[in-house]
Amino acid sequence: MLGDLGLPTMSSLGVRSPGHEGAGIVVAKGQNVTDWKLGDRAGMKPIYDVCHKCELCWGDKETYCKGAVFAGLAVPGMFPSSF
Repeated sequence: MLGDLGLPTMSSLGVRSPGHEGAGIVVAKGQNVTDWKLGDRAGMKPIYDVCHKCELCWGDKETYCKGAVFAGLAVPGMFPSSF
């Protein structure tokens, strides 16, 4: 939010809901979701997605992947939005 990470600001990417490392309870799911049920506790890492191809992703350093997509920065995060 402060622009101190050397990354684009949330507003320049159109993101209006910051927040990462969200947690909650499943209240709805798509018809193809088979490994979650309503009422399950769920959480999300701060990274929404990575390239899945580099050595960092194959190891335990996916947070350093050049293709990382950060929740709350490049995609909406977990804070509720009233906008």
